[in-house]
Amino acid sequence: VMKRVYMHCDVNSFYASVEEARLFPTLEGRPVAVRQRHLLVTTNHIARARGVPKMCSASEGLRLVPDLVVIESDMSRYRQAHRQLFDLLREMG
Repeated sequence: VMKRVYMHCDVNSFYASVEEARLFPTLEGRPVAVRQRHLLVTTNHIARARGVPKMCSASEGLRLVPDLVVIESDMSRYRQAHRQLFDLLREMG
């Protein structure tokens, strides 16, 4: 009998996590947001705790948290990190 294993992997702030890993330690402990055009498409947990929601305007995020680090999105970087994550998950399976 083959058993199935289900795993939930929360990647809600994935883009911000990729940037934090790439720029660590310069972003350690800092509020971070990733922008596409004029919207903050995601924020890290520090920024959210300080009141910056995802999907708000960049100007609103900076008004709420003046020291917010806003990084322009780079979809190629996120696609690469996504592939690495799923390769790792396949290896575990």
